[in-house]
Amino acid sequence: MGLERELKFEVEDFTIVRERIKKMGGILEGRYFEKNIVLDTPEKGLIAEGKLLRLRRAAGKNLLCFKRPSPSQEEVKTFIEYEIETSNFKDTIHLFRELGYMPIGEYEKIREKWRINEVKICLDVLPFGKFVEIESNGDILSLAERLGLCREKAMKETYHELNKKKRKSLGLPLEDSFVFGKWRKAT
Repeated sequence: MGLERELKFEVEDFTIVRERIKKMGGILEGRYFEKNIVLDTPEKGLIAEGKLLRLRRAAGKNLLCFKRPSPSQEEVKTFIEYEIETSNFKDTIHLFRELGYMPIGEYEKIREKWRINEVKICLDVLPFGKFVEIESNGDILSLAERLGLCREKAMKETYHELNKKKRKSLGLPLEDSFVFGKWRKAT
């Protein structure tokens, strides 16, 4: 179990942020495509409680993750997070079906993962935009400013919430899934 503290910032381009990460001694840990399956009850009981059960395939690994909101009120998004590696993506989905949890959505992103000491910085390309996600137990807003990101544009929303917000702004029907090919067809 761990505590996940993060903020997101939407950007047009990663160039300046990437250069500043390098100047600060950042280490590139990888760039990869992610496929994520969200699991929930048919009534979406977990989502209604602000929880997330997700199976991710990325960089040759299958990671099962459960997140629930932290009781602490902070200026950053804070979750209690459990994550384990599984050996078989499809069998994990079948196991959860047997337990009453079914795939209710999927999403994709391309992630470039950097690390500066204990801080994780992800440059994420999603079907609806580019985002810098900073995860740290320290002062995220100060680091964001050093990376050239505007404090006032910090977002606590999940990518699911940002997807729905973007679709609404474009007059598109709301959907739980956001995958590259389907998003391009909708816009």
